[in-house]
Amino acid sequence: MSGDDSIAAGDVVTISNTRVILGTQSEAWRTPGSDSGQARMTETEVTTKGVLRKADRAYDGKLIGIISTNPGVLMGSIDGEGKEDKRMLALSGRVPVKIDPDSPPIAVGDFLTSSSRPGLAAKATRPGYVVGRALEAWTPKSEIRNPKSETNSNDQNSNVQNVSNFDIRASNFDTIEAFLQLTYYMGDIDPWGNFRALEVDTLKVNKTLEVGGVNVMDRITKLEEEIRDLKGRLKH
Repeated sequence: MSGDDSIAAGDVVTISNTRVILGTQSEAWRTPGSDSGQARMTETEVTTKGVLRKADRAYDGKLIGIISTNPGVLMGSIDGEGKEDKRMLALSGRVPVKIDPDSPPIAVGDFLTSSSRPGLAAKATRPGYVVGRALEAWTPKSEIRNPKSETNSNDQNSNVQNVSNFDIRASNFDTIEAFLQLTYYMGDIDPWGNFRALEVDTLKVNKTLEVGGVNVMDRITKLEEEIRDLKGRLKH
């Protein structure tokens, strides 16, 4: 595998096809040509069985793990035909992961999810699929967030409109250690076990929705009746 867009250690990945590698316990998986690199998040690819590709959507529902750098135990083998297209997918334990420079600040213990930048992780701030928990703190650096800092000032043609190259070059991104934990994050919980906030685009309730012990639909119906009664009084 070669090229700036190849899957590397620390990449976040999603699933697309399968084969078998263990500090970190890892497994050898196929990747589609130059589509993976170390320390990146990955997802499964639906078009080919057992193939990984870089996760490129926030809270990707197909998240499968992080590409390992140097696993303590390796299941399966990367020898033989097509070995150049295989990467070591972490199955458990600690693993380095590359961070999206636009991620909110990360504290130890924060959940990590995929971001819109291929293969990069970000702090989870709303419910969704996550790939692990941060074992190190991280703070955004302004020089990393600015693609122009990578520009050769002597090259008038490199006035960095090509942000995509900046996005995928591994040297541009910080790496922190994470503990692999594939799960669904429900949001922050306070010390008393209550959710601090739940942000969703659409809330669908099949039965009863209560807030503070009050049936919301009953309350809405009562308010509608009171409004109709008030309108009737105003007419007279």
